[in-house]
Amino acid sequence: MSAKIQDFKVSVERLVNSTNVFDQARDVFAITGFDMGEFTEKFSLEIERELEKLKIELQEPLPEDETECSRKREVAVTAVLDHIEGALVRVHRMYNVPELEVRASYDKVKPHIKHVVLVVGNVADKHPILVELLIFTAITAICPEGWILRPALRLLGFGPTGPVKGLAAAWAQRFFFRRAIPAKSWFSMLQRAGMTEPNRWRKIKILLDKLFG
Repeated sequence: MSAKIQDFKVSVERLVNSTNVFDQARDVFAITGFDMGEFTEKFSLEIERELEKLKIELQEPLPEDETECSRKREVAVTAVLDHIEGALVRVHRMYNVPELEVRASYDKVKPHIKHVVLVVGNVADKHPILVELLIFTAITAICPEGWILRPALRLLGFGPTGPVKGLAAAWAQRFFFRRAIPAKSWFSMLQRAGMTEPNRWRKIKILLDKLFG
């Protein structure tokens, strides 16, 4: 079990580090006066459209057999990542960012996103009690740095505002991890971790180290 947790920690850190490929786009937006809030809003709308497609595409739940479940989960994660890529390309096109540039940047991030989701899914199959902590940890680490991915990660079960019935994060959690995390439990974890204070990721890393070594 400790090996899986270590794999998760390393994977999240690699994902966070890989998101710097989008810093150039952020700098361009800042120079040209583009509103990042506007970009995020447009991207969120595209993600909502992709969610409706995915609800149709991924109607069949993951099988109970562990091996088959892992295989189909990986296929489903790949499908979601492809939908996210399409949404990213469309939104960047509105800002005249070349498609090849967007896809090249996303290609550097995509494997790390995939690995994090698959690791959490594998843990969920054997130790569902840990899923909430892992999702919470990933959100805490990724969202401050991976600004451009925040709306997209909801499609994979990582929603920073806590899942609500019908929202993308709740749907994805039920599909990939077999359960949606109750909103109240998110609020209690936020409170315990002191999420209103700075250096919140450092606190979560300390918590993981104490729990899993």
